Amino acid sequence: MSFTVDVHHHILLDVFCRATNDAHSLVGGILPAPWSKESTLSYMDDAGVDVAITSVSTPGVHMGDDSAARDLARRVNELSAELIQERPVNQHRSRIPVQIDHSGLT
Repeated sequence: MSFTVDVHHHILLDVFCRATNDAHSLVGGILPAPWSKESTLSYMDDAGVDVAITSVSTPGVHMGDDSAARDLARRVNELSAELIQERPVNQHRSRIPVQIDHSGLT
């Protein structure tokens, strides 16, 4: 039995897209394709992916404001954790949030 890991799996959560895009300044010059947890789970099922290591896309969570970056990282991580709770490892699907929130570190 094989075990497939997607090590480059972007999640484009609404909270992230709202924070990094506006009508006058689109990240990468184009509007990102719509994303949903249903579509990412369907993709994983169709592709036979067992685990996805997730990340947000360019520009990441930091755009010059440390406090806003911590807030956005925290929110992205919370939403990623919800994905893990909905489809935990024991059901053969997982996502590992990788946004770093240093606010609690000393």
